[in-house]
Amino acid sequence: MSRPPRARAIPLGPVVGALAIAVPAGLFLWFVGISVASTLAFAVTVVAAGIAWGGYAGSTAPPAYRLRPGPRPGVRSDAAQLSWALRDRDGQVSEPGEKRVRLFARRRLTRHGLDLDDPAHRERIEALIGESAYALLMRSGGPRPPLSAIEHCLDALDAIAPGRPAATIQEGRHTP
Repeated sequence: MSRPPRARAIPLGPVVGALAIAVPAGLFLWFVGISVASTLAFAVTVVAAGIAWGGYAGSTAPPAYRLRPGPRPGVRSDAAQLSWALRDRDGQVSEPGEKRVRLFARRRLTRHGLDLDDPAHRERIEALIGESAYALLMRSGGPRPPLSAIEHCLDALDAIAPGRPAATIQEGRHTP
């Protein structure tokens, strides 16, 4: 069980400095004819500013606590994070959804020593995920792909997950 951090005392330097300014300035204001109440209000404001500065100066930010635990082993959090972006208002796959699928593919292929953007790796990537999935990941422009194509691509990428034998996905057929 962790204990909360101890409260630190406010450094006296800024408070003493504020008092050193407030007292002579307050006396001067009273001497030139400002009312006693206004002079005291000014002095209290300067001292409060000194106390606030003393609490702020040199302090460190409090530790940020994680409210949610990180993903547990075996949880497909990448796929769960993708799901929000796949459908647009018109029922098509949104552009941000396509970008997230590409990012997911880059991460997954990097684990296997493959670079999606390297033309020299094209044949090996196509052998792992299939030509249609590779074409979907490399497409630029044109009509947006249907959700079934994205699902096929994600299934192909899931089939090459670390810890599983590299399987080949060929146009909808999964062969181990």
